[in-house]
Amino acid sequence: MKRITLSFALAAAVVFAVAPAHAELDTYELDASHTSIVFKISHMGFSHTYGMFPGVEGTLTFDAEHLDEASIEATVQAASVNTMNEARDGHLKNEDFFNVEKFPVISFKSSKWEAGEDGLYKVTGDLSLLGKSKEITIDVKHVASGEGMKGELRQGFETEFTIKRSDFGMDYGVGGPLGDEVTLVVSLEATFQTPELPERL
Repeated sequence: MKRITLSFALAAAVVFAVAPAHAELDTYELDASHTSIVFKISHMGFSHTYGMFPGVEGTLTFDAEHLDEASIEATVQAASVNTMNEARDGHLKNEDFFNVEKFPVISFKSSKWEAGEDGLYKVTGDLSLLGKSKEITIDVKHVASGEGMKGELRQGFETEFTIKRSDFGMDYGVGGPLGDEVTLVVSLEATFQTPELPERL
């Protein structure tokens, strides 16, 4: 019995030793030219003012079969805020709002991905703004995955969610002419450059 047990243990050890480790997931780079962050905020209850943050940077790791290893990190420069009004954009950059000289970067870093309902994913992570981080959970739709025009691998995701800017200390106008809630629509595209392909232009 001891000999059989020992033989089984040795065989198991050999199997685990030679079994291939789980392959590391591909890391995709966010494609800034095809990634959009659009926001809207109420103005006096009469209308919504819209704006955007261009030039998103970051990385995405994703495999629907291995959500425990999925992640996304994204950053934007606060000074890139654009509402199509130069005077208003200048105000948004000062201490009343984004205070871009002191807090130049807005970022999001995920900590957990879970399968949700209706084909959505629940992504939890820290949103950092004005030097404060708040954990949020958002519903994210996987739009598509596949090859791009040059054979590169691409992933596409979309989400829409609402935050309260006062949670980050941005109190200017709250309770007065401006709403506290800000709705954000994020549509992102990310690419993975396989070793066989040249860097994309």
